[in-house]
Amino acid sequence: MSTVTLIGGEPLDVLVRLFDFLQVRRKPSGWYDISGTLPAGLGDSVVRAIEAIEAEIRTDPELRAPETLRADAFVELVQRISDETHRVVAR
Repeated sequence: MSTVTLIGGEPLDVLVRLFDFLQVRRKPSGWYDISGTLPAGLGDSVVRAIEAIEAEIRTDPELRAPETLRADAFVELVQRISDETHRVVAR
């Protein structure tokens, strides 16, 4: 029986394509600028996954600005995709 790995409720095999469309640039300040334009289907999956992760990590809406919470959820999404991809490869 085949199982589909989900991250934030979305299939890993769809979300891993996110990396194909991201550009990462280190700024002189040491911060990173991440940009990219996602195809509609992928963009929809990424947004749904980010929203699901936001709901998981939200502890108190008063403590985090919405933009900060969304950024934290994006970082968590990327980390989960990376972790799961490495786990699958290590099998």
